[in-house]
Amino acid sequence: SSDADWSRFRLYAARIQVLLVGSGSRAGCPLYNKGLAGLPGNEVVSILKKYLAPSSNGLLPNLRKLDWDAKDPKKTPYLALLFNSSLLSCHATGCNEIEALLGSLLDISPKLRLLELKSTVSTTPIPIFQYLRTLHVMENNIPYVGSMLFLEDLHWAPRGDQLAAQLGKDLDIGFPALRKVWFHVDVTNLAHVVTFLYLIQTTSLCSLTLIATSETQSDETSLVRRLLEALPRHSGLQEFAFSLRMRAPLVLPNSCHLNPLARLSELQSLFFSGIDFHVTDDCIYRLSSAWPKLKKFHIAHLNTSPRPLTTLIALQSFAIHNPQLTYLRIWLDAHPVTPADSKAQRLDHIRIHFDYSPLSKG
Repeated sequence: SSDADWSRFRLYAARIQVLLVGSGSRAGCPLYNKGLAGLPGNEVVSILKKYLAPSSNGLLPNLRKLDWDAKDPKKTPYLALLFNSSLLSCHATGCNEIEALLGSLLDISPKLRLLELKSTVSTTPIPIFQYLRTLHVMENNIPYVGSMLFLEDLHWAPRGDQLAAQLGKDLDIGFPALRKVWFHVDVTNLAHVVTFLYLIQTTSLCSLTLIATSETQSDETSLVRRLLEALPRHSGLQEFAFSLRMRAPLVLPNSCHLNPLARLSELQSLFFSGIDFHVTDDCIYRLSSAWPKLKKFHIAHLNTSPRPLTTLIALQSFAIHNPQLTYLRIWLDAHPVTPADSKAQRLDHIRIHFDYSPLSKG
């Protein structure tokens, strides 16, 4: 290529701020490829590097957001050519040589705000990005938590003792700005999740999603109880979703296990899957006035009780006290309510799943 060719390339390259490389479509991305099958071998990377002076700030010097889904790990070396000192967001899927890649990213883009690694199974520790706000990784080790002073969104699927290892470190200043947490853990790690909730220093946690899986069946009643008891420590929690994936649902016949959640006055969305709380009218009455901002309430029936324990009368009270409620899923004994009853009118504006509940007579 001539110097004139490179001059024209740099002119256009300087205009690109958002780049998507991969399959599928994404709105707002001005440059898009369906794949990198046409790219030559990695020897071209060395040639390109020769044309990039140390002061050139990468192939795309003004790139702010990079979404890389090349479907070919062998093309990973091209990814590093796109890093620059202005890069704020990096989504990368299916990469190899992850340790070298992250090292380059830290050196070239130290002001990164968002890092997401998908379909990248590696235990390579994530380097310390001082200004990171969002971190979405699978089985990677996260860095020393005391260094993540600005992290707001953590999405992590730790395996084995990774979470326990983090808890063994000093958490005195751990995650002071954390707002959203998504964990996918083995059931045996639930105790560590509880410890994590007690130790993190944030006062801003507003969303917690937890998926716990197990290939065996065991009684995790005490762990679930401890988890629910830990939640009120984060009084500003607005969304809580818990999916327990075991061979059979966990049955908690005493719905008082839900009582600690009554202290979460900011709660807007509550979702449970894989747990049958046997919710009764008394439980519904106790919780009716606890969540004035509630919009979603989902506790699906799991066929562990012979009949529904919640009636439409109790549900009326729940609806009246939760004026923003728009989605409800619960096993219900839906006996008739007099149409003239003004309280019943509130139910007309709620999407209700009855889970094939039997209608009582009379």
